[in-house]
Amino acid sequence: MERFDECLIDGDLLVYACVMAAEYGNEIEDVNLHEILNAIDSKIMNIKARLNASRVRLFFSGKGNFRFDVMPEYKANREFVIPPHYLAEAKLYCMHRWDGELEDGLEADDLMCLAQRYDDTTVICTIDKDMLQARGWHYRWETVHSGEKLQKVEGIGEVTCVIKQDSKGRNTKKIGGVGLKFFCLQLLTGDPVDGITGCATMTEKTRKTGKNAGEKYMSRDGVGPVEAYDTLASATTYSESLRRVIDLYKKEFGDEWEHHLLRQGRVLYMVKQRDEAGALQLWHWNAERMRSESKYCLETRTFLKG
Repeated sequence: MERFDECLIDGDLLVYACVMAAEYGNEIEDVNLHEILNAIDSKIMNIKARLNASRVRLFFSGKGNFRFDVMPEYKANREFVIPPHYLAEAKLYCMHRWDGELEDGLEADDLMCLAQRYDDTTVICTIDKDMLQARGWHYRWETVHSGEKLQKVEGIGEVTCVIKQDSKGRNTKKIGGVGLKFFCLQLLTGDPVDGITGCATMTEKTRKTGKNAGEKYMSRDGVGPVEAYDTLASATTYSESLRRVIDLYKKEFGDEWEHHLLRQGRVLYMVKQRDEAGALQLWHWNAERMRSESKYCLETRTFLKG
């Protein structure tokens, strides 16, 4: 393993996973909060030891995510999700025990990206694949589904396509990637978990068969993962990748392509810079306009013009 000055840990995911592991399938009176907190401490110390890190920084998402101002429907599908019973207490414990860091308006993802340095002294620690759009070192801790992994994201990154066989022997394609090319892939495919449609529209359809025949439902129509991969795989620069993304947005949305692209990009892009006054640098497809039109002030919840 490498040696790092700081490991930047996704507190949202780590704490949630530890609490859920203790509570899942159990009556709440049979769950011991002290054991949960010990499990969290052990996980953090294990990550610190595995990465030979001098310091641990633990990050949590604050209230009032700025992305709701960009896209009000962002994460609307999570509105009625009930959190684990001991989640709030476990987070409060970590804020004191580990000097947890949070800032209203920003997600833990943004805070980790802001803290990430590109001199090989920091490493982002999370099991969230979306974080791989950020440059630098990344560590994924071991889960029941996969082993630990340490990797470095450099340059414009890449998009990947892995062919696997399902339980019935059918070939399936798993699309992924890292770096800015992966971000471009996200611009096309979106993130259904967070209600981000990407280069697509939601249309109403009717079920034609089965016990629910005649029932109305909403379906995503647009660029899928395989088409997105095929579009971006041969691109050699970020600007070329963006041109290909823009061409598909123009095809899907016509004259309104820029409006849709900016909404998608600004919720998908993790904040990596802020100016001396604290204004966030949000994403824009045009580098010059990004500097002049994409500043956002958390205090006033408004976009700033350069």
